[in-house]
Amino acid sequence: MLIDGRLFKHSIVTIGAAAVEAMSHVNADLYFMGVTGVHPAAGLSTGDFEEAHIKRSLAARAAETVVLASAAKLNAASAYRIGGIELAQTVIVEASTDAQLTALLEAAGVTVLRA
Repeated sequence: MLIDGRLFKHSIVTIGAAAVEAMSHVNADLYFMGVTGVHPAAGLSTGDFEEAHIKRSLAARAAETVVLASAAKLNAASAYRIGGIELAQTVIVEASTDAQLTALLEAAGVTVLRA
């Protein structure tokens, strides 16, 4: 199923008022969210204003949000905040990610899975 709206090709996410309205009819058990920044204090972020709004709306409709982030995105913040770190219950990182990069996330109560 594809949420209605305008396609933001960079992230392959639909955006706009039609997308937000379509999401109001969805209840998800699990939402896998891609981000460009995961920071214990600044929260989850992305480089596009509308994309941040869409991701925030989807997370609000999901029972659980899992964030996918490479090591380069950890302890980094982009221009537009999606929400606080508590928005994610789990963050999936590469198996080789340095434990120092994930320590603050784990201290904030986020489960970190290495894949």
